[in-house]
Amino acid sequence: MRISKPKNTTFENCHFDNSISTFPNPAFVAGASIGGMENGNFISCTFNGSRCIGSSLGVQFGPGTTQDLPPKSGKNVRFISCTANDIQQIRNLQLPAPVLTTNSQALGYFIIGIKNLIFENCTAQDIVTNGPISTNGGAIGWQIQSGSDVAPEFATDNLILKGCVASRITTVNGGAAQGFGFFAVGPNTALRTVLFQDCVCEGNLALIPTLTVNPVTGAPYNNVQGTAVGFNFTRSQDGGEEFPATDINGKA
Repeated sequence: MRISKPKNTTFENCHFDNSISTFPNPAFVAGASIGGMENGNFISCTFNGSRCIGSSLGVQFGPGTTQDLPPKSGKNVRFISCTANDIQQIRNLQLPAPVLTTNSQALGYFIIGIKNLIFENCTAQDIVTNGPISTNGGAIGWQIQSGSDVAPEFATDNLILKGCVASRITTVNGGAAQGFGFFAVGPNTALRTVLFQDCVCEGNLALIPTLTVNPVTGAPYNNVQGTAVGFNFTRSQDGGEEFPATDINGKA
C-alpha cells in the first residue's frame, strides 16, 4: 500500500504482506509506504514478509509529498498490536553474483519526522539481511530518526513505545543488527521525548564483521559495523540536537 497525506483514517485487521521485488536496483520494497498521515490508527495490522534485493521494509512512514507542494510530515498516529515480521534483504540471490553494497537494509519500521507517534504491543521479528553489506547497511527492528526536510512543528517528537518486542534481528554477511535504533541526523534536527515502557529486545545476531576499509580506495568507512545492539541512540557529528529518553522496565 502507498498512501500520501491521509487524515482521520483507521486501518483495522488489515494485511499488507509479502511485498517482493527481485529486480537488481529498486531502492526499497515496503508493506506500507505512508506519507504525511494525520490522526491515523493501525490496529491489529500486519506488514510481514517483504523481500527485496535493495532494502526491505515492513513500514515506511515519513513526510508526504504532492507535486509542486512542500513535504508535509505526519502527526498523531498510533500502531496498536501490529507486526512487521519476516522482513528480508535478499541480495545474496542477485545474479550472476551478489554485489557488495554500502546501504542495503532490512527494517521492520522506518519512521522519519513524525510527531505524537505511539507503538503499543507491536513486534518486529526475524528481520534479516542476507547479502553482503559494507558501511551503512544492516537490520533494525525500529529505525526512527529526525526529519531534516520538515517544518519544526512536525519534527520527530513525543514518541512512545509500550510493550513492543524486537527479536531475532540478524545480519548474515556484514552490517549491524539493532533492535531499536534512534538517530538525530543533520544540523538543526532532533528527536525529542522518547519513552520506552516494558519493551524487549532479544536474540540479535551479527554473524560476519563488515568491511571497515573501502577495498578500492583504501579509505576508512568510519562506521561501527558488525555489532549486535539492543537499543542504539546516535547523534550526528554535524549538529543534531540531544533528546531526552526514558526507559521503564526495558529488557535487552
